[in-house]
Amino acid sequence: VSGLSGTTTITVTVSDGVLTAQDTFTLSVNAMYLSWATGAESFGGDANRDGVADGMAWILGASSPSVNASTLLPAQNKDESFLSLNFKRVNVYSPAKLYLQFGYDLTNWTEYEIPATSNSNIGAGIEVIVVKDLPNPDQVTVKVPTALESTKGTLFLRLSATNN
Repeated sequence: VSGLSGTTTITVTVSDGVLTAQDTFTLSVNAMYLSWATGAESFGGDANRDGVADGMAWILGASSPSVNASTLLPAQNKDESFLSLNFKRVNVYSPAKLYLQFGYDLTNWTEYEIPATSNSNIGAGIEVIVVKDLPNPDQVTVKVPTALESTKGTLFLRLSATNN
């Protein structure tokens, strides 16, 4: 079940009708963010005060909560057709979710979930390109059409993450 963590002991017994064997082992499952965090870092907090929420730092591939994740924030590029965000992301981050938000001011945002794999239109003509290179982090490009710019020529992009 996604998002759960804990430890249990499992006993396995096998028999072919003549011989019987039994073995016991302990299975530990940690929610991925919890196994990265050292204990004091809430998903939305910023324990090391680098300006990046701890959950976002984890998704962007910070090796530990003490790493300054500001260097991992997306790079922006703009051409005639698209305003793009380029960033690396851990391969698996469920049950957390990563979102693109765009807006014309810094108050009102439209939000789309960034999928785990490439998608040519997650909504509003926004394209997501995911290059997987296991076990290395995914390389992600999110391309937002410049046609979405306001009549004032403004278009703001940002990432958002939730732990659900």
